[in-house]
Amino acid sequence: MVNRFLQKLEYKPVLIKHNDVAYVSIDVVQGLYHYTIYSLLGRLVVWLRQTLKLLLLGVALLFIPGEVYFYLIFLVLYIPYGAYVTWRLRIVSSSISGQCPACFGAMTIELQPDERLTLWKYCPACKAPLRISEH
Repeated sequence: MVNRFLQKLEYKPVLIKHNDVAYVSIDVVQGLYHYTIYSLLGRLVVWLRQTLKLLLLGVALLFIPGEVYFYLIFLVLYIPYGAYVTWRLRIVSSSISGQCPACFGAMTIELQPDERLTLWKYCPACKAPLRISEH
């Protein structure tokens, strides 16, 4: 169970625009941008979970000769890098949902965690180019 103080799911209205006027007469529709905001404590919990998984793997690798040296070097390099990456993990993008202005079908576009608005994407159904920006 995730504590509501660690992360908060939010929605933001966005404009989904299609520039090719040969398809439609209305080329701008509204959609929703789904994202998660992590607090400082939430980011720390994510980092600790990832680091503890690697430490448990390291305990299992202690019994394999020679493997422990490779793992120790990897762990020494990973801990500062993992801390930096999770520190930057304040807003995590999930998806954009709405109506395609080209084919007028309902669509949901999955996003990478580090993608931010303004985006250029394609409609999953008709492959029309879409520009997604803040409202």
